[in-house]
Amino acid sequence: MKLTIGIPNFNGGNNLKEAIESCQHIKLPKEDIEILIVDNQSTDDSISTIEKLGEKITNIRLWKNSTNVGRIGNWNTVLEKAEGDYLILLFTNDKIYEKNNIEKILKILDENQTISLCISALIKKEKNREKIKKEYFDDIILCDSKGFSNDSICRGLFPFGTIESIIYRINDIKENKIQFLENLPINADEIFSYNLAINREKILFNPIPQIIWDLTKERFHGKIKYSEEDNEHQKTIQIIKNIGKFQINSKLIKTYRILNFLKYYFTTEKAILKNLKMIFKEIILKQNFVLDKILIISIFEKIFSNKDADEIFFKNLIKKWREN
Repeated sequence: MKLTIGIPNFNGGNNLKEAIESCQHIKLPKEDIEILIVDNQSTDDSISTIEKLGEKITNIRLWKNSTNVGRIGNWNTVLEKAEGDYLILLFTNDKIYEKNNIEKILKILDENQTISLCISALIKKEKNREKIKKEYFDDIILCDSKGFSNDSICRGLFPFGTIESIIYRINDIKENKIQFLENLPINADEIFSYNLAINREKILFNPIPQIIWDLTKERFHGKIKYSEEDNEHQKTIQIIKNIGKFQINSKLIKTYRILNFLKYYFTTEKAILKNLKMIFKEIILKQNFVLDKILIISIFEKIFSNKDADEIFFKNLIKKWREN
């Protein structure tokens, strides 16, 4: 079996049906793909939807949990039950992009065993627009996995978000017994992906979108408060630092976190005044601000670009560690 599309499901409804049907956009023989749905004790009509679809989509495989194991626990069950060489996690709100090049990426991964995982562009769907995210370059490129990953973390940046856009090697997951941490529900995906990224020498970046990331529907991350995210961010940095055994610059992380904070909260005059006090306290009084070359270059580029700041930061970090 070449590829597992792992779909963790709880009361997926019509979204589940659309996600399953979208898997038919992958240009591989049906016998090379399993559509693994792990149902977490759904109380809606998910099971009947899956069974009905199974009459025409014959490579569906259903696993029903005997108890509800929780959101992250269900992701781990997908890892346990997957039988393919490679894994794409697909959540029920999302779909495989019709013009994906998954078959090409799998061929590259087969031929180059130094690559740990592939991070692809994706289509971000919002209420008023769609745009491509993570399209860093025009071509498929390689970069140093530890260099890029650790350099990102040293700035407090998590490079693996939207894990549906990543293709993982299942053998690496099972041999190294890597799982999602259930006590870190916001950043479990970042720690999981970091563990796998540094397991081999290279990361592959692919500019062709593989999924449609649909933000028009209710999602877990839409319910998170900034204070919760900030608290878990600090814990995540420490865990990844201990895994990778590298030093971090707390002032540099603080600088990037302040910029991240402003992105979310610089929305009204009242918020600006409140945040200016915070910035004065954190930067001037505590002297927690420090500049680095990537930051200066990225801020300058942002002035003349309509791209998101995080996209610019990551592109410059990839350039630094890119294989020529």
